[in-house]
Amino acid sequence: MDGYTINIIKRYMKKILPFIFLTFSLVSAQEITSVDHALSFNTDHVKSVDIYKNNDVTINQVSNIVINEEEFTSEVLQKHLEELRLKTPFQVEYNATVERHIRLYLDERKEVLSNLMDKANFYFPIFEELLDKYELPLELKYLAVVESALEPKARSVAGAKGIWQFMYHTGLENGLTVNSLVDDRMDPVKSTEAACKYLKKLYDTFEDWDLVLAAYNSGPGNVSKAIKRSGGLRNYWNIRQFLPTETRGYLPAFYATFYLFEYNTVHQIYPKNIGITYFDTDT
Repeated sequence: MDGYTINIIKRYMKKILPFIFLTFSLVSAQEITSVDHALSFNTDHVKSVDIYKNNDVTINQVSNIVINEEEFTSEVLQKHLEELRLKTPFQVEYNATVERHIRLYLDERKEVLSNLMDKANFYFPIFEELLDKYELPLELKYLAVVESALEPKARSVAGAKGIWQFMYHTGLENGLTVNSLVDDRMDPVKSTEAACKYLKKLYDTFEDWDLVLAAYNSGPGNVSKAIKRSGGLRNYWNIRQFLPTETRGYLPAFYATFYLFEYNTVHQIYPKNIGITYFDTDT
């Protein structure tokens, strides 16, 4: 890890040090050997997500009003999603698929979400600074949650690595060094900058953030083929049936994660202290 990366991480450490117990026993960062979607609707995708220990830091919150799950009707969800749509360039919309993902996460993933929210307090400021530098939507930070569960050492069965899950050639094309001694894909700062460059290229191609996310997951070629097979339609939900199976669940997973991070207090999901420190990011 070079001086540039270390300086950025140290700067954010100063901001969050009051919330971190440096004497806390650190959990060793083990490689994730099978990461597809950390919170995917397909439960087979949820494998080897590291679960750590406790913290009270909260992330950005949309509302402090708590609702019981019995009161969480489809109508309430539609209202919340409409609120998100009005403040983001993403085409947030209610449909049964997104609702199923959200309800599954609420039923089965609250503990995972609590741990991910704590990790987000460390990583999101780094992501946000670089996303802002490249004039990209800050909501793209949630993409890393879906990709790797915010684990810098994540590895997928397909060979993608790091917090942004870059394949070998895509990493090289976006300025990362990957050789026998160095793998920048597992550097949180360098890989985030590379992800910003790649996402910007994808947006220049598709000019639609839903299609950008689909292309990030499956590759731009698959999205272009899906558009062609659909007769030229350029809406994710219209071309979804023509995309690879994994990518059909990718956008719903992203929007479910986006929603639950933004409305965490409404659903009484709070970060736990997992004891992450600067040293845990050293690759």
